[in-house]
This record gives sequence, structure tokens and C-alpha cells, in this order.
Amino acid sequence: MRRFLSWLPTIGVLAAMVVVGVVIVAPELIPIPMLRGDETPSAEQEEAPSATRSVEETVDDGWYDAHPGKVGAEFRRELPVVRLSSPEVAARIGLKTARAEERIVVDRVEGNAETAYDAHLFAEVIPRVRCVVREVFADHGDHFEPGQPMAVVDSAEVGLAKANYLALRSTVGLAEKTYTRIQGLAAKDALPKANEIEAKAALSKAEADLLGARQSLRNLGFDDDDLDRIAEEMDTSSLLEVVAPISGTVVELHAVVGEALEPNTVMFQLTDLDTLWAWIDVPESEFRLVRPGHRVSFTVPGLDEVTASGEVEWVEASVNPNTRTVRVLAALDNRDRCLRAGQFGRGVIKVGEPRAAVVIPRAALQDFGPGVGLVFLVRDDGTYVPQRVETKDLPDPEAVEVSWGLEAGEEVVTTGSFLLMTELRRDELVGD
Repeated sequence: MRRFLSWLPTIGVLAAMVVVGVVIVAPELIPIPMLRGDETPSAEQEEAPSATRSVEETVDDGWYDAHPGKVGAEFRRELPVVRLSSPEVAARIGLKTARAEERIVVDRVEGNAETAYDAHLFAEVIPRVRCVVREVFADHGDHFEPGQPMAVVDSAEVGLAKANYLALRSTVGLAEKTYTRIQGLAAKDALPKANEIEAKAALSKAEADLLGARQSLRNLGFDDDDLDRIAEEMDTSSLLEVVAPISGTVVELHAVVGEALEPNTVMFQLTDLDTLWAWIDVPESEFRLVRPGHRVSFTVPGLDEVTASGEVEWVEASVNPNTRTVRVLAALDNRDRCLRAGQFGRGVIKVGEPRAAVVIPRAALQDFGPGVGLVFLVRDDGTYVPQRVETKDLPDPEAVEVSWGLEAGEEVVTTGSFLLMTELRRDELVGD
């Protein structure tokens, strides 16, 4: 008896293996509904509609004839029409529709952009000589007109240049008198002609030296009136006024009283803030559409209210080897001071005139192949007709322009169009 009981587990395992084998080899001998291939569906299963199914009807949407010579499944002539098993299925899967509408759009080219000061209206102010700052009249945001003093510096070079100028004026005066006297004596044969020639040469040299001294002072910023005043007052002061070269606003200040400066030290930066530049990176494939004079808008991401407009001034002559973009220069109107130099944003260039276009929600568009879009037209009999389309992007990310394949007013599926696309390609997927 004890030996029999010890065999019971082994007998149980063998019995289970036999049952499993029968189920696999002859499932009809064991009434297990989930495993029987001929099980009759219940009443609830008969009433439940299928998701979608394709019918035998096909349609020629005109794509094949409009694109002759193209090969590929997306270019075949006819496509199957899709029909839902019942109207309730459309509601159950959440199908929604919208009508293609006509809008006025403008062809445009877009790119990342950065603002900068207008280089035509920008100046860096330098002292021109080695000096020490004595006075500063300018501050950030101050506006200056050309010639208006911004600072005063002290430079030994200025004093030496003035003294040299005054000395050469005296030298020229003396040389003129000497030449006049010798010329008169030579005319009376009281002096050799050679003396007259030497006097003339000395006068010419003195005049040339004086011209050089005058030019040195002009290079320091003195004009003819200043030169006359220096001569009249015998001015040898080493002080020099640093004046504004253009009309503009101080945007950078690097000078303080007592600071020692080199000739090329930038003391101030002046610019006209009414205009800013925007450098727009345009894709290499689109720069040919851009021309000087095209209207431009610039928007800062996250600050949609910060928008400026202007026009294209220049299309750069080279392509950036790293980004494969071409820089486009636009001048922006900044009279309201809404922009700052160095801001990053998005530049939009209008490259065409306003025109009417057919527009649909982007949700209605399905990808049917390289460069081929597809939408589903709604028919009164409850079927959905596939229609291949050509599209263009719009600034509105929720919409797309249809350039071929649709007319305004036609009704297309939006939400749920992906399910219809899956059904349309069911045979292809099964075939794969």
C-alpha cells in the first residue's frame, strides 16, 4: 500500500501530459470553447461591429495622371475606398471631420535670426593719442549730435603738435620775408641767382612742414576754425576734446576720470537705436527666393508681442559650411525700442504676394510616401475616399496648405484619419 501511494504523483503527472496532448492533437474531443476552431460566436459577439473594413470599390484620384513616369506604391492609379461596418463605429472610434477652407496666404522663407546694431549707424569713439582722461560728459543712454564734446583728455602729444604748428607758422613767415628780400636783390644783380633759388627752396620746405603740422592737428580732431584760434591765442594747451563723430545714443562707456588710455582704446560706443539689423539664417535650398526689398518680420520666441518689421538689405554671397545656410541681412524698425541687440528670434521673409490657398487642419494629413500626403474625403453613403495631395507648410503649425488635390469646401476626416489609413494599407501589411 505504501509503495502504491508513492507512485501517485508520477501517475498524476502522466495523466496531465496525456490530457494536454489530446487537446493539442484533437481539440474537438474536449469541449473547451477558447480552443475550438469551430466555436459559434455568442449573440453579443454577433452584434459587436468590426472596426473598419475595406470594400472592393476603388477610386482614381487623378494623382497617377498628374505625376507621369513616377514609380512606387504611392503612385499607383487607383486606391481602395474605405467603409466602416456601421455609423456607430465612426462615433465609437471618434472620427471627426472638417471642411477645406480658402485662406489668403503669403509665401515665406523662415530662419533663426539674431539682432545686431546697424553698422551703418554705429561708431566707436577713441582718443587718437596716448592720454589721461580729465572729464567725462557722456553716460549710458545719453544722445549726442556730431561734434558735441563727450570727454576731455590730457595728452603731451597734443601740446607738442600745437607748439610745432605755431613754430612752423613763424618759420614760414620768416622764410617768406627772406625770399622776398633776396628776390629783390637778385633782380638788381646785388646777389647771385643761386641765393634766390636757395631762399625759394627754404620757403617751400617750411610751407610743406607747416602743412604737415596742420594735418597732424586735423588728425587729432581740430578743424580750420580751431587752427585759426590756436594761432590767434598761441594756444599750446595739452587738453583735447573727444567729440561725437555721429548722431547716436551711448550704448557702451569705458572711460573714467584719471584713466590712462592708449590711442586705440574704445571710450564710447554710439549708435542710432531707431534701426537694428537682423541676421537671418535661410536654408540653402530657399535663399534664391529672397531679394533685397522683401518685407521681414522678427519675433522673439516666448515674447510674441515683441515683433518688429523691416526689409531685406543684403543676401550673403556664401553658404555656411557647417549649417548649410545663407545669412540674410534685414534692417528692422526699432523706434519703439522693443528690441535689443543680441536677441535671438525667428525671422520670416515674405517672398511673394498675398494669394488664395486651400487650407486643411494638419490632423487630416497622413503620410503616404516620400513627398506624398493623403486625406480621406467623406461621402454621403458613409464611405471614405482616399485622396492624395501635395502640401506646403504654413506659419500656423495646426494647418497645412494643399497645393494640389483638394478644393475649398470638401469635407475631410481629421481625428481618426490614422485608423482609416491603417485600414487602407491593411492588405499591404498582410502581404508583408
